[in-house]
Amino acid sequence: VLDRSFNIATGVTGVVCSISLQPDGKIIMGGLFEAYNNRYLYRVARANIDGSADTTFNIGSGANNTVYATALQSDGKIIIGGSFTTFNGVPKNCLARLNSDGSIDPTFITGTGPNLAVKDIAIQPDGKIIIVGGFTNYNGTNANSIARLNANGSLDATFNVGTGVNNVIFTTSIQTDGKILIGGYFTNYNGTNINRIARLNTNGSLDVSFAVGTGANSSVFETGIQSDGKIIIAGDFTTYSGQSRVRLARLNTNGTIDPTFTVAGGVDNIVETFAIQTDDKIVIAGYFGSYNGISRNRIARINTNGTLDVTFNPGIGASNYIDGIAIQTDGKILIGGWFMQYNSVGRNRIARILVDCG
Repeated sequence: VLDRSFNIATGVTGVVCSISLQPDGKIIMGGLFEAYNNRYLYRVARANIDGSADTTFNIGSGANNTVYATALQSDGKIIIGGSFTTFNGVPKNCLARLNSDGSIDPTFITGTGPNLAVKDIAIQPDGKIIIVGGFTNYNGTNANSIARLNANGSLDATFNVGTGVNNVIFTTSIQTDGKILIGGYFTNYNGTNINRIARLNTNGSLDVSFAVGTGANSSVFETGIQSDGKIIIAGDFTTYSGQSRVRLARLNTNGTIDPTFTVAGGVDNIVETFAIQTDDKIVIAGYFGSYNGISRNRIARINTNGTLDVTFNPGIGASNYIDGIAIQTDGKILIGGWFMQYNSVGRNRIARILVDCG
């Protein structure tokens, strides 16, 4: 059910693409909006845990175009990626780091930065930063859709991706052993044919032990890693390595399909994003209207064997697409996107759902 104690007032004036949670429970959101809860916050905002706008977060004129990705460092600084070219009037191509108060961090020096959009960001335990997207260079150096940065924003020259990928990367995740998962619409990595999902070694080379076969037959929009190391992928694909897996699949740690995770008829439209609960159940969100033939408007929870969790009943669900999702430490679920209602209650583009959705 909808958490009505989450007071967003007028909500968000435009699409929410990304949600990240600070350790103190405050909520970072990025997207293509101009205001949150009656406060002008251009394309990036921070909310208090009760949903009110955090007035200590001052971004000035903010980003001049969409923020697709937000990521939090262990020191509380915030990295944002997107298609913007300035932040608070300062030239910042598609990538910036903010101090915890929303101001630009001048110690993060990206030069000319990525030349095109950053779609996702992952931060390694050592503080190095993986960025992926549709760019072809970083600060004038060739970097096809993926780069690793040092903590100061400079390009990490020890991360050698060669020619990189031949198409956009939408998602990246870092395993506990430091290996890096990427998903997108690419069909080649550094000269090797590999369809839309790959794993890289810590030096940027392709991990050839990750046996994806023919891979996914269409875009992978999200990747995630369960507590046992198995990998969840979601997107717009209908097969994985020749086997039917409609928009959601689980892979073994070696990249093969996990036959114990059966989605049957699968999802009837794009899964844009998901979040994995502490019990390894998966909350999926996106453009869909049903899961395995059962009505679930744009959000559903999946059991660890791939079946629909019928105890999670969102009713009518979201009135439009969901693009961002995050799970709080108390299990409550935050969603953001294009929707104006959740289960017929007005909620402009962000909402919080109680964990007992049954």
